[in-house]
Amino acid sequence: MHLLIVDTTGIQPYIFGSNRLRENVGASHLVKQATEAWAREALESAVPARHNWQTDGTLDTTKRIEAGAIDAEVVYASGGNVVVIFKEGSTAQRFTAELSKITLCKAPGLQLVMAQKEFNGLGIKQLPIDDTFKLLDCQKRQLQYASTPLLGVAVTTRCQSTGLPAVGYVPAKQGDPASAYPASGEVLAKWYAGDDSHSALHKQFESILGQRFAFPKEMDDLGRSEGEHSYVAVVHADGNGMGQRIQDIRKTIADDREYITKIRQFSQELNDATQRALTSTLNTLKTLASGVQDGCIKHRKMPDKLCIKLKKEDNRWLLPFRPIVIGGDDVTFICDGRLGLSLALHYLKQFEHETAHLSDGKGKATACAGVAIVKSHYPFAKAYALAEELTSNAKAYWRTLANYDGACIDWHMAFSGLYGSIETIRKREYSGGLTIRPLTLKSNPGSNDGDKSWPVLQRALESFQSEEWLGKRNKMKALLEALREGASGVERFQKMYLAKIGQKLPDVGLGGDVQTKGFYGQRTPYFDAIELADWYLPLNDDSTGEQSHDNA
Repeated sequence: MHLLIVDTTGIQPYIFGSNRLRENVGASHLVKQATEAWAREALESAVPARHNWQTDGTLDTTKRIEAGAIDAEVVYASGGNVVVIFKEGSTAQRFTAELSKITLCKAPGLQLVMAQKEFNGLGIKQLPIDDTFKLLDCQKRQLQYASTPLLGVAVTTRCQSTGLPAVGYVPAKQGDPASAYPASGEVLAKWYAGDDSHSALHKQFESILGQRFAFPKEMDDLGRSEGEHSYVAVVHADGNGMGQRIQDIRKTIADDREYITKIRQFSQELNDATQRALTSTLNTLKTLASGVQDGCIKHRKMPDKLCIKLKKEDNRWLLPFRPIVIGGDDVTFICDGRLGLSLALHYLKQFEHETAHLSDGKGKATACAGVAIVKSHYPFAKAYALAEELTSNAKAYWRTLANYDGACIDWHMAFSGLYGSIETIRKREYSGGLTIRPLTLKSNPGSNDGDKSWPVLQRALESFQSEEWLGKRNKMKALLEALREGASGVERFQKMYLAKIGQKLPDVGLGGDVQTKGFYGQRTPYFDAIELADWYLPLNDDSTGEQSHDNA
């Protein structure tokens, strides 16, 4: 028998290498097709009707390769991987050739990596799953040294998105002939896949969108207000320790058939949980938007300052939200910049709830998220890279918390260009303990970092968004400068401004002299809260970011 694993590589530049939303979502759709519909098509070509991958995309678990009725058995197809057992090596090669041909023709520029290993047959840990994944990683590393692709050899026009030689023009928008632009084969494939992606996404969330709402097709339709607000949030969320949980399934099970059954179940449960968590996030946003009367989603206490103007298309409101990647425990979506944190918080909480009963018996799964808030026409690849770096930063902090069983989040608002890593930026812009990011989503009483939690920041944020501070924006700016000076600056600020009107800094629940000095140890929870005061739009009336655990 032969074990074959299919994976994709170079996904980040492939999906996020353009500032055109249609190309981004089209690229994501092509990646999904490569390891789902096209992989099934290639399998059907290699072993017609003698496999367990059904036309609806599910696996027939009653068909087992050791029983002799099929020549290929898909172990699982999830998270961008396809794992297949073939009876014969020649059949595996036919599958590889067919899938490669389909991908080359339908998704130019998308790189597939495949690894194949022969083994004696299913039994007591005969399936070489670990060795084949190691071989796959080796092959991925070798691709990094691939030669530069052949560019134009004659007089050519460059693609506006990739810089590669153009092979045609993207069709112009109706009534706007100048909107056509030269495009490479890769970009044309993405552009035409944009309609398929849009249709598939609407079908996936049809029960929520109904006839009143739709997803935007353009970046400028994410709630942007011309001349007022033009920031988007790129949100990337990834599960914590999921690779280790998958390895542990293998370690605790000796029989290969039992492993196949367990890993299929676990992968499907994880996919379903991610889907439900994202569905809940979308449903919560739709509920918020359902009260729209004048085309605006508003903060209930700051309706003039925090107002997202929705656009209409074909008599449907365009929600300021668009999923880009949904796979396994990995999610990336974009939204209006003022909703980035609240949507990310809801998704993380809901993901924990939806994974409470995973079949591996290790309890709920958690995730970390990074939120990059950037100008709407900021290079999208850099915005995604920042979101991914913030996610990694949140994960690194999560790993230091020995007794914490929740999620973590990190974010950055890029009002101008980005210079250096997030660590470098914070040393330059937030020195002196001005930021408490990344944060845990819930309080962590057993930790020395009691201030580094969302509930602490939320208390300060709610206060700065309340009537008590609404008319004191200049005072809040003065407080920012006082915080830069340290505790002595805050005490001086309190005497000059707050003591005269009998006001104090917000109570953030940390006790001690935090309200007097503005600092908890070496850090302050107030600086981040003031920065977010004009940016954070909560999803419900009490501004907590908490939602009921619905599965709508």
